Amino acid sequence: MWTFVGLYMFIALLFLRAIVQAVVIQTVERDTWLSYAKSHIHKKVIVYSERGNIYSSDGKLMASSMPEYKIHMDTRTGALTKNNSKLFYEYVDSLSYALSEYFQDRTPEEYRQRLVNGHINKNQYLLLYPHPISFTQQKDVRRMPLFNKKGNPGGLVWEKRDTRKKPYGTLADATIGSIYSTQQKPDEKASKKEQDDVQQGEEEKDGKKRRWFFGRKQADAQDDENDEPTVIGKEEGRKGLEAYYNDVLTGKPGVGVQQKVARNTSIVLHKEPEKGNDIVTTIDTKLQDIAEAALLEELYRINAKEGYVILMEVKTGEIKAIVNKEWRESLGRYVEDKNGALSNMTEPGSTFKTASLMAAIDDGYVDITDSIDVGKGICYFYNVPMKDHNYKNGAPGTGYGKITVQNALEASSNVGISQLIVKHYGKKPEKFVNKLYDMGLNDTVKLGIHGMGRPYIRSPKNEKHPWSGTTLPWMSIGYEVLIPPIYTLTFYNAIANNGKMINPLLVKEIRSDGEVVKEFKAKVMRDKICSSNTLQQIKTALEGVVWSENYATARAAQSPYVRIAGKTGTAQIAEGGRAYQGHQVSFCGYFPIEDPQYTCICVIRKPGVGHYPSGGRMSGSVVKNIAEKTMAINGIRSVDAIVSDSTFRFQYPVFKRGMYASLQGVCKSLHIPLKDPYKKESTPPTWTRVVLNCDTLETKPIQVNTTVTPSVIGMGARDAIYAIEQTGMKVHMSGYGRVVSQSVAEGTPVSKGRIVYLELK
Repeated sequence: MWTFVGLYMFIALLFLRAIVQAVVIQTVERDTWLSYAKSHIHKKVIVYSERGNIYSSDGKLMASSMPEYKIHMDTRTGALTKNNSKLFYEYVDSLSYALSEYFQDRTPEEYRQRLVNGHINKNQYLLLYPHPISFTQQKDVRRMPLFNKKGNPGGLVWEKRDTRKKPYGTLADATIGSIYSTQQKPDEKASKKEQDDVQQGEEEKDGKKRRWFFGRKQADAQDDENDEPTVIGKEEGRKGLEAYYNDVLTGKPGVGVQQKVARNTSIVLHKEPEKGNDIVTTIDTKLQDIAEAALLEELYRINAKEGYVILMEVKTGEIKAIVNKEWRESLGRYVEDKNGALSNMTEPGSTFKTASLMAAIDDGYVDITDSIDVGKGICYFYNVPMKDHNYKNGAPGTGYGKITVQNALEASSNVGISQLIVKHYGKKPEKFVNKLYDMGLNDTVKLGIHGMGRPYIRSPKNEKHPWSGTTLPWMSIGYEVLIPPIYTLTFYNAIANNGKMINPLLVKEIRSDGEVVKEFKAKVMRDKICSSNTLQQIKTALEGVVWSENYATARAAQSPYVRIAGKTGTAQIAEGGRAYQGHQVSFCGYFPIEDPQYTCICVIRKPGVGHYPSGGRMSGSVVKNIAEKTMAINGIRSVDAIVSDSTFRFQYPVFKRGMYASLQGVCKSLHIPLKDPYKKESTPPTWTRVVLNCDTLETKPIQVNTTVTPSVIGMGARDAIYAIEQTGMKVHMSGYGRVVSQSVAEGTPVSKGRIVYLELK
């Protein structure tokens, strides 16, 4: 019984002590503990969650927020300061070696010296690696000696931040846009209730009120109620879709406090942030890559200053590719910085002649079969000469003479088109301008991206820009008007779409956790831009621009695989009110002619010296390359499927030499018949080449001996590297395409480690 009484009294005393201590804390020590509590609450914070992703139409990730880490070491932590730092010196050598091997920015000795100096000086934030690392790399560092111990006695500290990554690099860079991270005061304040729920840490020192901010103390004489919450993890869109859809991608912020617990600072959330929504664009990464490669090839060839390409689906209005490239002298390469395809306000030149001719035909003034005499390629309007491209100072044989209206468009005759427009609209120019408006050329295209340009089509009623006698003839051929490329594309797409003008589309869906919350469809701007008869005549003339036997100015756009129609454009560039500076060449058209699927525009500005500006040869060839690869990637193999012309026949693609298994996979995917001489009981070769025998594809084996240098002529880069490196030699390459030469001849005995130089074209 006495044992029980003693135990009972002991427990009662413990409870009594706790009660007394609680009373003392609540009364005598109240101010002390409240001050201590305040000093451990840093500041009210607004916390942003992960930014939403941007996807392509084919499901590829084009922009995403990825975590990155800066890694530090707190040498004051735990066992590192006890027992004469025994644990530290036990692992410092192995840790130094591991860091050196992994990051390869310092030798093990340099790492060791850095760690030891930090340990001696008790450095709280010893930076281990100067650059941010990925989540995978951070996990690898945590497995290193000392850092892999339980309880983190190694003092590994990491600072996490989200950074915006583009898995496809600069692909559609200006369109996707960019962001910047900010720790500034937010545009929106937390609600009053949320602010009331948040306490702020402060202390009195030296007669000044001081507050905690991200672990540092800063003087601040303002009262707490005037303080804005600190912002953590906020990312703002700067350009492109990132900026236009910033609110959608950002999500809803959370609210909390930043609080110090023991040695660490943590955030206690009162309201969880909501992740931003994802947006799905209309861009197709394969077609985007095709368009970019085709444009860059031509830009480098002619040493042009900049160029733009837009590829658009005719029926849906979806933009499948948009490329903007500008030469950056300081970098020695083309970069994608501004979205000139959408914003560039320039005189379009001859691509505008299609609209001029459409107006005259639709008003019943002309027919494409009518005749017009352009003489030797020169005429005068108010004593100002208008010349054709083939005018040679009146020399015999120059000029087109008497031609049809269709020929005038095919040959891009300035004299022919301007004479027609002046003849029928010279006394009533406002009727011509109103007709252009009726055809939708001045309608606003809404694409969902900042920085869009708008057409400027002059009017005789505009008093700010006086109308002169030369305005109408020069306007008719694409001068004294400003049309961004996206508007020209929209107009030509309406022609391909049987007269229906639709607003281009760049974003098709907004998603939340994979579920579609909003879907976008292209809106119809005009049901008809002209009559059916006018449309048919214009289509015939645009086909002739590429395929006419005598007058085609876009012969470079002719393809044996797909028929293209469109119009060339060549214009002098006026900048800043100065005299004309260089040329702009363009081609806008659609393909295939029989059932238009895509509309494409290519604009190239300021070709280099020595390259005569030609919309057909320069921009037309780019559109041709894009059209061929676009139709091939869509599985249209045989031209007979889209062209009834018997002069066109199916041609097999060019096959590189390479691995037999890869060849089989390609032929199966493209439904190309391949004669397989290897029966089930025989083993097919590893390497093969393809020959065409009486319209049948056959394979021939290639023998590769690892003791002698193989022949990789005709192979692609991947197979060539694989074949040579199997022998133990190394490869250096230049160019792209197929291997056309190798520095070490076939059959040469292998020398391990020897470099084989390959040239690809």
